[in-house]
Amino acid sequence: PFYRCYETKDGKAISVAPIEPQFFAEMCEKAGLPRIAPEQQMDKRLWPEQAEQFAKIFVTKTRDEWVEIFEGGDACVAPVLTFDEIETHPHNIAREIFIREDGVMQAAPAPRFSRTSPGRPETPHGKGADSVAVLSASGYSVEEIEVLRREGAVL
Repeated sequence: PFYRCYETKDGKAISVAPIEPQFFAEMCEKAGLPRIAPEQQMDKRLWPEQAEQFAKIFVTKTRDEWVEIFEGGDACVAPVLTFDEIETHPHNIAREIFIREDGVMQAAPAPRFSRTSPGRPETPHGKGADSVAVLSASGYSVEEIEVLRREGAVL
């Protein structure tokens, strides 16, 4: 129950992952849950009941309300972002997680080292843009590729 996502009032979700007892205690306190002793946290027999209790509490506020409550703490609670939100989230901006090449958002190259630049990725090719080259390199003849194209097997 303490390492999963929960739905929020607005139909979005938050991730909850406070495994260590001190982080778990903070999560319970900030969420308004009753104190759960460390031995109860790890008692698998209690997990279904705890998960139900957590689900009931996290659905009472919006995702952004929970983010505000947990902001700056160590409770290991974070928003589950939509694809439209990931590029502009402050965490991702600060770490330069995403870049744009020719208007296409993509993950920045990793790992990044202080003395070696990984360079920038190429703009992704469109669907089917490489089909002929890949099939040719795989040994297909021009005639065979044309048959595949006519049959709709290849773009």
